[in-house]
Amino acid sequence: MTQQNSPSSATRLDREFVDLSPDTCDAMAARLRAAGRRGAAPALVGEALADYWRFVAVTDVAGRARMLRALRDDVAAGHATVRACVPVALGDPAFQVAREATLTYVGSWPTSVDRRTHVFDEVVDWIVRGLALDRAALCCALLERADAACLERLARVRARLDEREARAVFAALADRALSADVATFVEEWRSATRAPSVAA
Repeated sequence: MTQQNSPSSATRLDREFVDLSPDTCDAMAARLRAAGRRGAAPALVGEALADYWRFVAVTDVAGRARMLRALRDDVAAGHATVRACVPVALGDPAFQVAREATLTYVGSWPTSVDRRTHVFDEVVDWIVRGLALDRAALCCALLERADAACLERLARVRARLDEREARAVFAALADRALSADVATFVEEWRSATRAPSVAA
């Protein structure tokens, strides 16, 4: 049966999103929490990502950073899983926001070996396939969480990022405390791109 005078799903989403203003950040956070609920359908993450792209168009970096801080608190309190941060990691064009979202998704080591391997490989795949708006931010987050066992996987990323992206990673890591293995990895990468040392 054909429904007449009924807007398309995309139109309904657009209208709903606009009608939620000026509480846009709260509305987006609620959608992210719903996508990150334990047992939520995986498709909700993709739907939340589409919403997030529209959200980026009507918000500034400071507002999105505040929303992400609140979302991270929700994750820490158990109100959502770390998957709530995936749309932010993939869909935010601001380096710092995407990096913080990825750090939350990756989590703090130590964790189970299986969990670490799965998450690390998943984020590496996002970078290699170009799914994130700011691939350098995701790479930076992985390096901050990496250990020697993870660096072999990151070699795939190092080959994919261009010089501009590589320099963004180097600059962001300049004041970070890195393990000896990660520091060596970064220095070798810098040498390969002929980028001057940040400390120089």
